[in-house]
Amino acid sequence: MVVYVAASGRSRKVSINAHIACEPEFYDNHRLDKEWSRTIERTWPEVRNALRGRESVPQLLEQLFRFVGAQYIRTATFMNDLSRSPMMQKARRKPISFDFEGRQVTGLCLDMANTTEVMDAVRSFWPRICELLQSDYAWTLYHSSGSQWFLTNDDPCQFDPKTDTITMPLALDLALVGTVTNSAEGPSFHYGDASTDLIAEINRSIVRGCNSWVYAHEETEVLRCFIRENFVKRDILLSGRAFTNDRQPLRDVEVRKLLKTVEELRKKKAGERARNG
Repeated sequence: MVVYVAASGRSRKVSINAHIACEPEFYDNHRLDKEWSRTIERTWPEVRNALRGRESVPQLLEQLFRFVGAQYIRTATFMNDLSRSPMMQKARRKPISFDFEGRQVTGLCLDMANTTEVMDAVRSFWPRICELLQSDYAWTLYHSSGSQWFLTNDDPCQFDPKTDTITMPLALDLALVGTVTNSAEGPSFHYGDASTDLIAEINRSIVRGCNSWVYAHEETEVLRCFIRENFVKRDILLSGRAFTNDRQPLRDVEVRKLLKTVEELRKKKAGERARNG
């Protein structure tokens, strides 16, 4: 497997085992991560092979959507969103002076959330997400049988809030696309063959939706340029994790240091905008 740094196109080859990697430190050894490793991750190779054979028995689809649901809620993006509630509850209101039309703006200084707290919330969401995926969507699982393959990234289950579409590559030759059903139709699941244009469209959305890394099967200059051209840089003030395994309340001296850093970043961005016209 080749890992690309999306912003620069730099890449390196890494080796992986046959199973989905576990990240106990990222999840602070939470019991839900251990449950995933014993269940959906262990059975995934068999599920994936059955999907390659275009099977569609109910038990298989249930396993598929449990896996997809977990990949959606276990990413840093979803966990950061869930972090906002406990962060806001513990927020400290501080006057923050910004050069904004000569006015002082009052903002909230937020502590990071605790990982266990966030994972508890993730655990409560998982059954609801799995049920929604099976009841509210029309799915097509696309196969690629040519020379083009699907990319994936560090946030693999992509949700487009403008269209309510979900896209998730499942393997080099498999990608799942779901659209919300209307009132006149029920949920469905079909197989399809991916055209060259569709593969390119899915790969563009995967690159645009990544946080930092894109995963591919080969290391080429064409792919490097494709990733650089389609990557959308995230706001630096919103980057990183909003939760931590060892949360400590912010002290006043740390708050002042944080505000100084934020102000420096804002000035840097303002300077970049001025130089770019």
